[in-house]
Amino acid sequence: MRSDHDLLISKLDAFTRKYYKDQLLRGALYSVGLLILAYLVAAGLEYVGRFGSGVRTGLFYGYLIAAAAVLVRFIAIPLFKLFRLGKVISHAEAARIIGDHFSEVKDKLLNTLQLRDQSAIDPKHRALIEASIAQRSRELGPVPSPPLSTCGATRSTCAMRFLPFCCSSCCSWPRHR
Repeated sequence: MRSDHDLLISKLDAFTRKYYKDQLLRGALYSVGLLILAYLVAAGLEYVGRFGSGVRTGLFYGYLIAAAAVLVRFIAIPLFKLFRLGKVISHAEAARIIGDHFSEVKDKLLNTLQLRDQSAIDPKHRALIEASIAQRSRELGPVPSPPLSTCGATRSTCAMRFLPFCCSSCCSWPRHR
């Protein structure tokens, strides 16, 4: 049977996965928007400037470098952290994030984690600390997860990102005379 502390840790791990999935979703939206913006800037500069092959080559490689940087920053890093490759947020940091959104568990969650660390340090009072951890874990009950991203917020973010693109595409569409 799993202890109350193990259930608490599993809930914090689930929150951490949800946190990185949200970062990945936001990163995908930011990446698409930034890459489209960079493409439009490069295409606009080429259209207005009518550059030679050296400047065009520079624009092309500059776009590729910018695209790689955006994809690494907003897609690859959250993806690695989602699969726990590299440094991820600790349980204490996850407890702080949850505590910032829910005042009823603000300090209780973090204090419960600190009590667990204390029980490993102080073996004389281990039984008392374990009982306190069990009581606090039951008081916390279901650890709420802060609403990181909702479908409505994601839809409105998508609309705000793609509305300027659609408007600029319609305005710059070639007209036949």
